[in-house]
Amino acid sequence: MLENYDQLISILSLDALIAHGQVNICSSFGFGRAHLAPAVADLSRQYPELDISFEVFDRTIDLVQEGFDLEIFIGNDLPEQHISKRLAKNSRILYASPNYLDRFGTPQHIHDLKQHQCLVIKDRHVTNGAWKLTDRKNKNHFIKIAGSLSSNNGDIVRQWALNGCGIMLRSQ
Repeated sequence: MLENYDQLISILSLDALIAHGQVNICSSFGFGRAHLAPAVADLSRQYPELDISFEVFDRTIDLVQEGFDLEIFIGNDLPEQHISKRLAKNSRILYASPNYLDRFGTPQHIHDLKQHQCLVIKDRHVTNGAWKLTDRKNKNHFIKIAGSLSSNNGDIVRQWALNGCGIMLRSQ
């Protein structure tokens, strides 16, 4: 009898270590498609007993009300009620095509961006029309930018930058 009890405890303990059940994950469009979709596929292969729902949005999500277990996003501004863990540092850099820089010049200082056509990615966690930039002395600056082109899709804004339409701020 004791032998069967030990086997039962062993089986139950192993079952607790195997990921199974439903998990609902959400993220932003660009980051979700480019980085998380492959990771979710790997997770599914690694844990075939796990039923994964992965959704991408261009708006702020109420995790509890919309039934999500986990949100993975880029940013530092978390609601106080969220439990979070930094997965990676996110550095953003400015991009512009050689064509744009030849026509309008290369900004030498952060404040020079006010005189340029800035391409805006409307991200659900970022204030439109303002960029947070860090200078070479590691000092943060919030700069109001101007531009006539904006989109909630990073690939579209990237294409505009490649076509010489302006300067964009994007994760490395």
